[in-house]
Amino acid sequence: MDGKERRERSKSRSRSPPRRERTPAPYDELYIKEGEEVERLLDETFDEPEREESVVGLDTYNSDLHFKVSDDGVSGCGVTKHELCYLWAGCRATHGVAGGKHFFECRIEKQEEVSLPEVEFDVKHGVRVGWSVDSSSWALGDEELSYGYADCGKFITKGEFGEYAQPFDVGDVIGCFLDLASEKKTIFFMKNGNQVGTPIELPADEEIAGKAFFPHVYTKNTSVSLNFGATEASHDPSEGFAFIQQADENALTIGPSPPANITDTEVLLMVGLPGAGKTTWAHKHAEEELPKKFNVLGFGDIYSNMKTPVSPAKKPGVRRERIFGLIHRILARLFEIAEIRKRNFVFDQCNAYEHVQSRKMESFAQSHREAIIIVPSKSDLSQRVHKSDAHNAPRAAVKSMKAIFHLPEEGTLFQTVRYVEQSEDDAKSTVKEYHEEGRRQSRSRSRSPPHKRHRRNYSPQPRYHRYDRRSGGGGG
Repeated sequence: MDGKERRERSKSRSRSPPRRERTPAPYDELYIKEGEEVERLLDETFDEPEREESVVGLDTYNSDLHFKVSDDGVSGCGVTKHELCYLWAGCRATHGVAGGKHFFECRIEKQEEVSLPEVEFDVKHGVRVGWSVDSSSWALGDEELSYGYADCGKFITKGEFGEYAQPFDVGDVIGCFLDLASEKKTIFFMKNGNQVGTPIELPADEEIAGKAFFPHVYTKNTSVSLNFGATEASHDPSEGFAFIQQADENALTIGPSPPANITDTEVLLMVGLPGAGKTTWAHKHAEEELPKKFNVLGFGDIYSNMKTPVSPAKKPGVRRERIFGLIHRILARLFEIAEIRKRNFVFDQCNAYEHVQSRKMESFAQSHREAIIIVPSKSDLSQRVHKSDAHNAPRAAVKSMKAIFHLPEEGTLFQTVRYVEQSEDDAKSTVKEYHEEGRRQSRSRSRSPPHKRHRRNYSPQPRYHRYDRRSGGGGG
């Protein structure tokens, strides 16, 4: 080996390791940079006609944000443009029933042409149809008192699939029957006029007494049309059952009413570090204010609604960086829809930067805007982070937030500011410590060798609670 070759090898060994590709994380605030324009991609319009108290249809208010009801009021599908084709979308009917024997029909109309290049999902299309109470989520079958028959032939409730009947496909008509009049309360289904599976028995009377069950569909890139009784049944119904449209007035229950005007809507912006407790508070608030139907837009909610079979960190051939980036783009598209829908929202991200707070609120000038600030004590934050997946959050992202963490104030941007953990004075004192810690770490990092500055990989683990159950693969 000559001298030149030895010198080249020596240089090769002394070089610092190459920088890893930047890992998007759920704390990058949708990649919103100060002064940067966010490209708008959707041109969707959502008609929200006044509800007729005596006519049963699909509810434009009691549905996922991206579920689009057609002009006829009884057919629809989730928006399939751009990244929204990765999401499932659910919708309830405008009315439910608390007694009697009733049914409705669901025809599987069309599977929309979509491409899912970013991630290898098990299914491009899917349908669940059935009944649910209004207090459950729009993901049919993911919770208690929510019952769905999936196109894969399985039955799902409480987030658990069970073997049930034969699959169904485009062109099939599924009859969904609810018996609340017999001693044993049951749900059963028909496919093209033939009963499938065995009736599913509902809980004891004391658990469902007074609760109304609503027709419910949950689809992925598949359009459906429902018959609540406006036209004749496609097939002879089971004896003794009537369309829900024909239900007695005492049994028929109308769903929650939307805000009368855009000025009656509420937009809540969560502000806090990773692991502070924002998501827990957001979902608890949505549950306590159920009639207002708060739409919680957050990383975990989108991840849950994508119905990925396993954690992205464990799925072979799929880089978690791509899933994180995909979820951020989905959130950006949902924000576009949120701007034109007359609904109540909770924006569940960290929102620690002042320009991010301004950017997200500027499109909701007519709504009541409130900042929800969650700044726990340092000891409480440490315990919460340790118990959650936030302990794997990229240090650089958290450090950046701490260095310039902004506490909003009441004024033009926010009509009200609410501190839900420490008092305002204590929170300001804690944030001052954030600033000092973030800047101190920044100075320390600037002096560290390049090879020690690499980001840690972040791998979110699924959280199994009532707002974020995973359903598994095909058909759900």
